[in-house]
Amino acid sequence: MKPALSQIVRFRNTVDRGLRDWMGSRDILEVHPPTLVPNPGLEPHLDGIAALRRHSDWGQLYLHTSPEYAIKAGLAAFGGDVFAMARCYRDEPPSRWHHPEFTMLEWYRHGTWDQLMTDCESLLGHVCALLERAYGPPLRSDLRVDSGWERRGWHDLLHQVTGVDRGMSEPEQRERLRQCGLDVDPGWSLDDLLSLAYVERMEPAVCRNGRPAFVERFPADQAALAQLCSDDPGVAERFEWYLPLPEGEDARGNLEVGNAFGELLDATEQRRRFAQDATARAARGADVYPAPLAMLSGLEQLTGPVSGIAVGVERVLCWLALRQLGWRTGVADWIPGAPQTWRSEEP
Repeated sequence: MKPALSQIVRFRNTVDRGLRDWMGSRDILEVHPPTLVPNPGLEPHLDGIAALRRHSDWGQLYLHTSPEYAIKAGLAAFGGDVFAMARCYRDEPPSRWHHPEFTMLEWYRHGTWDQLMTDCESLLGHVCALLERAYGPPLRSDLRVDSGWERRGWHDLLHQVTGVDRGMSEPEQRERLRQCGLDVDPGWSLDDLLSLAYVERMEPAVCRNGRPAFVERFPADQAALAQLCSDDPGVAERFEWYLPLPEGEDARGNLEVGNAFGELLDATEQRRRFAQDATARAARGADVYPAPLAMLSGLEQLTGPVSGIAVGVERVLCWLALRQLGWRTGVADWIPGAPQTWRSEEP
């Protein structure tokens, strides 16, 4: 069922109010980071959108892909936990689950990444309770938010789905993945092949019993801005948050809505990773941005642990509307005025 624009706006207002109410009840301060920045994000496969060039004293500016750098630059000065509801922009192909313009809920707490997972459970439960008071019982009671969210290790999930074990040699891992139907160009690196295995084989198996789930302890080479685990430097304090989808709604069966880190606070190590990212971007012909010096300076003022998460608000809205009212929507439906050709009708 496709809702009318007025229904979309009212539903979104209710959810936005619930998100901010939850933050306010925990004294999490809302901040308003800039949208125009000289560095929109250094991750190798993430492209920003150039916005302002001729009238800027700072050279080329971009629309940010995330408010992360700006928030971390001031996190020590804010005096507590913070969040932002920021419009973000990414030059990626539109689909049902992605629009080049979208809203990111990003928040940082002084605490561990394990505590952040508990926060996610509490936040979603709070918003669902608010919707049930406004709209009545959910239509899709099979999409559950009660206790029992699983926390699944990345390598454990890989082994369960493909049989690949960390102790295997590279040729053994490649052969096992080939047997799983992932037969790609031999020129692919093992890291790229494992990333494909994650998307094609592991993601569909994340959520069970109609409940949300987390995939945690990502490989160290996918750490980005996360610190490495103290008990195993081969994995990082990173998790992704998934919501279950009913059979037939999407081929993957799950919707990834959040990416979180136990934040790396070592500015020297972060500089090294940024240099690696810049090299990788140059190798694929992408724009290479200046280092985010304000963020690196901000990291030096922080004491840990600190954890943070970025959540795609429109994706959460799609799931909440499906659960509560049976609306079958895509991300673009929640952005009035988005080009009609960007509203994918396919699962």
